[in-house]
Amino acid sequence: MIFTNYKKIIKYFFYSFITFLIFSAIYFGYIVHSSYIRADEWRFIDLFLYPIQNHTFNISLLWSDHHPQPLTGLLFICSEKYFGLTVNLFFYAGMIGKVLFIILFIYLVKKTLKINLFNMIGIALITSTFLSLKSVNEYAWPLVTLSYIWNFIFLVIALYADKSYQSNSKKDYIILYFLISFSLIFAKDSAIINVMGLYTILILVMLYDRKYSIYSILVLICSLMTYKLIYMGIGIHQIYTDKIILNISSLNLLDLLNSYSIAISSGLINFHKLKHIEFSSIYSILFSYLIFINYIGVFIFYMKNKLYKKTLIPPILMMAPIFFITAIIAYRFPPINHNIINWRIISPRYIKIYEIGIIAMLWALLVIVENAKLVKIKKILYVFFSILIIINIYYIYNS
Repeated sequence: MIFTNYKKIIKYFFYSFITFLIFSAIYFGYIVHSSYIRADEWRFIDLFLYPIQNHTFNISLLWSDHHPQPLTGLLFICSEKYFGLTVNLFFYAGMIGKVLFIILFIYLVKKTLKINLFNMIGIALITSTFLSLKSVNEYAWPLVTLSYIWNFIFLVIALYADKSYQSNSKKDYIILYFLISFSLIFAKDSAIINVMGLYTILILVMLYDRKYSIYSILVLICSLMTYKLIYMGIGIHQIYTDKIILNISSLNLLDLLNSYSIAISSGLINFHKLKHIEFSSIYSILFSYLIFINYIGVFIFYMKNKLYKKTLIPPILMMAPIFFITAIIAYRFPPINHNIINWRIISPRYIKIYEIGIIAMLWALLVIVENAKLVKIKKILYVFFSILIIINIYYIYNS
């Protein structure tokens, strides 16, 4: 009887803590977010509002930005029409996406694990990591917040990729086709990166299982064809201006390792705060190596032991940030800038992508510990997880 009451108290505290973190994020975002037009948003006036005023607007203009996301244009137009640009709809849409993401993520994690004290602490760490505020730019610049809508949709895509793999159901493959097509049509750049991560995992699984799924290949081909046909039908003719700026001849493996390590690690630890407390760059980099090696180690162990048969979602979410970092290195910020490490790889607007990779790694780690029955490691992780939760709460209330 006493033990049962104890378990109920722990569960009550756990759900209260998760709810508290979610409402804290919503409240803090509401306080911090700004309705001022800034940076990329200025060009939306030329792209969307002027054509409406001049009666030259057509639907293809919603895809006219060099990062085509028609949802952005629609929200900007609605914000001007109904609120005179005094209310930033990017923030509200983004927060809906963020809350939906973490609620669905927690639900999926709970489905794959036994509910005990260790796993509840792990889920609390996942939640606090995702909701920790490593940069106020996430809310102060609502266009950054908006991308959580697409992160949520990618999580749903990963869910149906997992369901289609586990059940081999045609219905799940059809839903997956519609989700990928929708994502490619309405969020092309981020969707391409996510789909590359998804299909890298699916190909790895096919190689491990020595069993090939024609439906997975058909989903990809049909999604790409649908995306292309819709673009042609609407009359979208994009000119690609982005060029690879990475100088491969001057690149070395250490530079790449630094970039990938710093980027992935920034999803767990705020490197900008480490600098503020005079944590030297060399120690920051060494610490990032430790996190990145653990990230790769968890991924390899998970795949090699075929734990994807339990759930395919963690490795999918872990792989997508790797492709994202590769794209950033190739097109935006090379590893070395004026002979020093290019710290712009952890620009505030990118950190939320790396956080998704980290929480996926934590989920994979919980599955590994539970299945391998690693009692000694579990005791160490109790302490490590608890420390990280405290750090995350510090980020939230000392930003």
